Amino acid sequence: MAKTPPRRSGGKIVVFPPKQALYSPEETILIGNTSLYGGTQGEAYCYGMAGERFAVRNSGVRAVVEGTGDHGCEYMTGGRVVVLGPTGRNFAAGMSGGIAYVLDPEGRFPARCNMELVDFEAIDERWKFFKEPLPTSTLIGVKTLAMPEMLVEIELPLAKPRTGSCFMEIARRRGDFAIVGVAAMVTLGDQNQCTDVRLAICGVGETPFDASTAADALIGHQPTEAALRDVAASVQAMIDPGGSVHATADYQRHIAGVLTERALQTAYQRARDGH
Repeated sequence: MAKTPPRRSGGKIVVFPPKQALYSPEETILIGNTSLYGGTQGEAYCYGMAGERFAVRNSGVRAVVEGTGDHGCEYMTGGRVVVLGPTGRNFAAGMSGGIAYVLDPEGRFPARCNMELVDFEAIDERWKFFKEPLPTSTLIGVKTLAMPEMLVEIELPLAKPRTGSCFMEIARRRGDFAIVGVAAMVTLGDQNQCTDVRLAICGVGETPFDASTAADALIGHQPTEAALRDVAASVQAMIDPGGSVHATADYQRHIAGVLTERALQTAYQRARDGH
Protein backbone atom coordinates (compact mmCIF):
# COMPACT_ATOMS: atom_id res chain seq x y z
CA MET A 1 0.00 0.00 0.00
CA ALA A 2 1.31 3.40 -0.94
CA LYS A 3 1.81 5.74 2.01
CA THR A 4 1.50 9.52 2.03
CA PRO A 5 4.73 11.23 3.16
CA PRO A 6 4.49 12.69 6.70
CA ARG A 7 3.36 16.31 6.76
CA ARG A 8 5.35 18.98 8.54
CA SER A 9 3.74 21.56 10.84
CA GLY A 10 5.85 24.07 12.76
CA GLY A 11 9.36 23.97 14.17
CA LYS A 12 12.69 24.48 12.45
CA ILE A 13 14.89 22.11 10.44
CA VAL A 14 18.53 22.86 9.60
CA VAL A 15 20.47 20.45 7.38
CA PHE A 16 24.15 20.78 6.56
CA PRO A 17 26.96 18.33 5.71
CA PRO A 18 29.71 17.30 8.12
CA LYS A 19 32.87 19.38 8.06
CA GLN A 20 34.94 16.48 6.71
CA ALA A 21 32.67 16.03 3.66
CA LEU A 22 34.63 15.95 0.39
CA TYR A 23 31.70 16.88 -1.85
CA SER A 24 30.32 20.30 -2.73
CA PRO A 25 26.98 20.78 -0.92
CA GLU A 26 25.78 23.21 -3.61
CA GLU A 27 25.92 20.36 -6.13
CA THR A 28 24.81 17.46 -3.91
CA ILE A 29 21.31 16.32 -2.96
CA LEU A 30 21.14 16.25 0.84
CA ILE A 31 17.36 15.99 1.33
CA GLY A 32 15.31 13.54 -0.71
CA ASN A 33 12.20 13.63 -2.84
CA THR A 34 8.98 15.27 -1.54
CA SER A 35 10.75 17.06 1.32
CA LEU A 36 8.38 19.48 3.09
CA TYR A 37 5.39 17.91 1.34
CA GLY A 38 2.23 19.61 2.59
CA GLY A 39 4.09 21.79 5.11
CA THR A 40 1.87 24.32 6.85
CA GLN A 41 4.27 26.36 8.99
CA GLY A 42 7.81 26.50 10.34
CA GLU A 43 11.24 27.03 8.78
CA ALA A 44 13.71 24.79 6.93
CA TYR A 45 17.29 25.58 5.86
CA CYS A 46 19.41 23.18 3.82
CA TYR A 47 23.04 23.75 2.81
CA GLY A 48 22.62 21.35 -0.08
CA MET A 49 20.18 20.50 -2.85
CA ALA A 50 16.71 18.99 -2.53
CA GLY A 51 15.38 16.12 -4.61
CA GLU A 52 12.26 16.14 -6.78
CA ARG A 53 8.94 17.72 -5.75
CA PHE A 54 10.45 19.91 -3.05
CA ALA A 55 7.83 21.87 -1.04
CA VAL A 56 4.91 20.38 -2.98
CA ARG A 57 1.60 21.64 -1.55
CA ASN A 58 3.50 23.92 0.82
CA SER A 59 1.07 26.36 2.41
CA GLY A 60 3.19 28.15 5.02
CA VAL A 61 6.75 26.87 5.44
CA ARG A 62 9.63 29.31 4.87
CA ALA A 63 12.57 27.45 3.34
CA VAL A 64 16.05 28.03 1.89
CA VAL A 65 17.78 25.41 -0.25
CA GLU A 66 20.75 25.33 -2.65
CA GLY A 67 18.82 23.79 -5.55
CA THR A 68 15.92 21.50 -6.40
CA GLY A 69 15.03 18.61 -8.67
CA ASP A 70 12.03 18.48 -11.01
CA HIS A 71 8.56 19.75 -10.03
CA GLY A 72 9.71 22.03 -7.21
CA CYS A 73 6.95 24.07 -5.47
CA GLU A 74 4.27 22.14 -7.32
CA TYR A 75 0.73 23.06 -6.17
CA MET A 76 2.19 25.43 -3.58
CA THR A 77 -0.44 27.70 -2.01
CA GLY A 78 1.56 29.73 0.55
CA GLY A 79 4.86 30.19 2.32
CA ARG A 80 8.24 31.37 1.03
CA VAL A 81 10.89 29.30 -0.75
CA VAL A 82 14.36 30.53 -1.67
CA VAL A 83 16.43 28.51 -4.16
CA LEU A 84 20.06 29.63 -4.31
CA GLY A 85 20.93 27.47 -7.31
CA PRO A 86 19.48 25.51 -10.23
CA THR A 87 16.03 23.96 -10.37
CA GLY A 88 14.72 21.01 -12.35
CA ARG A 89 11.99 21.18 -14.98
CA ASN A 90 8.31 22.03 -14.39
CA PHE A 91 9.01 24.30 -11.41
CA ALA A 92 5.85 25.93 -9.91
CA ALA A 93 3.35 23.78 -11.82
CA GLY A 94 -0.08 24.45 -10.34
CA MET A 95 1.37 26.98 -7.87
CA SER A 96 -1.46 29.29 -6.81
CA GLY A 97 0.02 31.09 -3.80
CA GLY A 98 3.18 31.90 -1.88
CA ILE A 99 6.42 33.25 -3.31
CA ALA A 100 9.49 31.44 -4.66
CA TYR A 101 12.79 33.30 -5.04
CA VAL A 102 15.23 31.67 -7.46
CA LEU A 103 18.82 32.81 -7.96
CA ASP A 104 19.40 32.45 -11.70
CA PRO A 105 22.68 34.10 -12.77
CA GLU A 106 22.84 32.03 -15.97
CA GLY A 107 19.31 32.82 -17.11
CA ARG A 108 18.16 29.19 -17.40
CA PHE A 109 15.24 29.30 -15.01
CA PRO A 110 12.53 30.65 -17.38
CA ALA A 111 12.83 27.53 -19.54
CA ARG A 112 12.40 25.29 -16.49
CA CYS A 113 9.43 27.09 -14.92
CA ASN A 114 5.79 26.24 -15.61
CA MET A 115 4.26 29.65 -16.35
CA GLU A 116 0.61 28.58 -16.34
CA LEU A 117 -0.20 30.26 -13.00
CA VAL A 118 2.87 32.31 -12.03
CA ASP A 119 4.64 35.49 -13.11
CA PHE A 120 8.25 36.65 -12.85
CA GLU A 121 9.41 39.70 -10.93
CA ALA A 122 13.05 40.76 -10.54
CA ILE A 123 14.40 41.67 -7.08
CA ASP A 124 17.71 43.12 -5.96
CA GLU A 125 17.99 42.00 -2.32
CA ARG A 126 18.05 38.24 -1.83
CA TRP A 127 17.22 38.14 1.88
CA LYS A 128 14.21 40.47 1.99
CA PHE A 129 11.66 37.67 1.68
CA PHE A 130 10.91 37.41 5.40
CA LYS A 131 8.62 39.89 7.08
CA GLU A 132 11.05 39.94 10.03
CA PRO A 133 14.88 39.68 9.94
CA LEU A 134 16.31 36.19 10.39
CA PRO A 135 17.89 35.44 13.76
CA THR A 136 21.67 35.38 13.29
CA SER A 137 21.82 31.88 14.77
CA THR A 138 19.65 30.65 11.91
CA LEU A 139 22.47 31.16 9.44
CA ILE A 140 25.21 29.53 11.51
CA GLY A 141 26.33 26.32 9.85
CA VAL A 142 23.80 26.65 7.04
CA LYS A 143 25.65 28.53 4.31
CA THR A 144 29.29 29.14 3.54
CA LEU A 145 30.32 31.76 1.02
CA ALA A 146 31.31 30.62 -2.45
CA MET A 147 34.20 32.25 -4.28
CA PRO A 148 32.26 35.15 -5.90
CA GLU A 149 30.10 35.87 -2.83
CA MET A 150 30.65 38.43 -0.09
CA LEU A 151 28.72 39.01 3.13
CA VAL A 152 27.95 42.73 3.16
CA GLU A 153 25.18 43.11 5.74
CA ILE A 154 23.58 41.42 8.75
CA GLU A 155 20.34 42.84 10.14
CA LEU A 156 19.62 42.38 13.84
CA PRO A 157 16.13 43.22 15.12
CA LEU A 158 15.88 45.67 18.02
CA ALA A 159 15.13 44.08 21.36
CA LYS A 160 11.64 44.53 22.74
CA PRO A 161 11.09 46.82 25.75
CA ARG A 162 11.91 45.25 29.12
CA THR A 163 14.38 42.81 27.62
CA GLY A 164 17.62 41.79 29.28
CA SER A 165 20.42 39.66 27.91
CA CYS A 166 23.55 37.95 29.17
CA PHE A 167 26.42 35.93 27.73
CA MET A 168 28.72 33.84 29.92
CA GLU A 169 31.52 31.47 28.96
CA ILE A 170 34.32 29.37 30.37
CA ALA A 171 37.63 29.33 28.48
CA ARG A 172 41.23 28.44 29.34
CA ARG A 173 42.39 31.97 28.59
CA ARG A 174 40.65 35.21 27.71
CA GLY A 175 39.93 35.19 23.98
CA ASP A 176 40.24 31.42 23.60
CA PHE A 177 37.43 29.38 22.06
CA ALA A 178 34.85 28.76 24.77
CA ILE A 179 34.82 25.36 26.45
CA VAL A 180 31.16 26.17 27.05
CA GLY A 181 29.23 29.40 26.47
CA VAL A 182 25.63 30.34 27.22
CA ALA A 183 23.64 33.26 25.78
CA ALA A 184 20.30 34.16 27.36
CA MET A 185 17.66 36.79 26.57
CA VAL A 186 14.58 37.40 28.71
CA THR A 187 11.60 39.69 28.00
CA LEU A 188 9.23 40.61 30.85
CA GLY A 189 5.60 41.63 31.08
CA ASP A 190 3.97 44.21 33.36
CA GLN A 191 4.06 41.89 36.39
CA ASN A 192 7.71 40.90 35.82
CA GLN A 193 6.61 37.58 34.39
CA CYS A 194 8.62 36.10 31.51
CA THR A 195 6.90 36.62 28.16
CA ASP A 196 9.78 35.43 25.97
CA VAL A 197 12.97 33.52 26.75
CA ARG A 198 15.76 32.70 24.31
CA LEU A 199 18.67 30.42 25.15
CA ALA A 200 21.67 29.25 23.11
CA ILE A 201 24.67 27.09 24.00
CA CYS A 202 28.05 27.14 22.24
CA GLY A 203 31.18 25.02 22.57
CA VAL A 204 29.27 21.74 22.92
CA GLY A 205 29.00 20.92 19.22
CA GLU A 206 30.10 21.97 15.75
CA THR A 207 27.62 24.86 15.78
CA PRO A 208 25.77 26.79 18.50
CA PHE A 209 22.74 24.95 19.87
CA ASP A 210 19.33 26.60 20.24
CA ALA A 211 18.07 25.48 23.66
CA SER A 212 15.16 27.91 23.95
CA THR A 213 12.60 25.12 24.30
CA ALA A 214 14.23 24.14 27.59
CA ALA A 215 13.09 27.49 29.03
CA ASP A 216 9.46 27.26 27.88
CA ALA A 217 8.37 26.47 31.45
CA LEU A 218 9.43 29.98 32.49
CA ILE A 219 6.90 31.68 30.22
CA GLY A 220 4.19 33.37 32.27
CA HIS A 221 6.11 33.14 35.55
CA GLN A 222 8.83 34.89 37.51
CA PRO A 223 11.84 32.55 37.52
CA THR A 224 12.50 30.90 40.86
CA GLU A 225 15.72 29.13 41.81
CA ALA A 226 13.97 25.79 41.46
CA ALA A 227 12.64 26.71 38.00
CA LEU A 228 16.09 27.79 36.84
CA ARG A 229 17.57 24.52 38.09
CA ASP A 230 14.94 22.63 36.09
CA VAL A 231 15.85 24.58 32.95
CA ALA A 232 19.55 23.86 33.54
CA ALA A 233 18.78 20.15 33.91
CA SER A 234 16.81 20.20 30.67
CA VAL A 235 19.72 21.84 28.86
CA GLN A 236 22.11 19.22 30.21
CA ALA A 237 19.83 16.49 28.88
CA MET A 238 19.48 18.15 25.45
CA ILE A 239 23.15 18.69 24.61
CA ASP A 240 25.64 16.04 23.52
CA PRO A 241 29.13 17.46 24.07
CA GLY A 242 32.02 15.53 22.60
CA GLY A 243 34.70 16.60 25.05
CA SER A 244 38.16 17.84 24.12
CA VAL A 245 41.71 18.06 25.41
CA HIS A 246 40.53 20.95 27.61
CA ALA A 247 37.40 19.39 29.14
CA THR A 248 35.60 16.08 29.32
CA ALA A 249 32.06 15.75 28.01
CA ASP A 250 30.75 15.39 31.58
CA TYR A 251 32.51 18.59 32.64
CA GLN A 252 31.11 20.47 29.63
CA ARG A 253 27.61 19.25 30.49
CA HIS A 254 28.04 20.33 34.12
CA ILE A 255 29.32 23.80 33.16
CA ALA A 256 26.48 24.23 30.66
CA GLY A 257 23.99 23.74 33.50
CA VAL A 258 25.76 26.14 35.84
CA LEU A 259 26.10 28.88 33.21
CA THR A 260 22.48 28.42 32.11
CA GLU A 261 21.23 29.21 35.61
CA ARG A 262 23.53 32.20 36.01
CA ALA A 263 22.90 33.66 32.54
CA LEU A 264 19.11 33.40 32.85
CA GLN A 265 19.16 34.95 36.32
CA THR A 266 21.34 37.85 35.15
CA ALA A 267 19.24 38.44 32.02
CA TYR A 268 16.09 38.46 34.16
CA GLN A 269 17.56 40.98 36.60
CA ARG A 270 18.69 43.25 33.78
CA ALA A 271 15.24 43.17 32.18
CA ARG A 272 13.55 43.85 35.53
CA ASP A 273 15.91 46.71 36.47
CA GLY A 274 15.95 48.28 33.00
CA HIS A 275 19.66 47.74 32.34
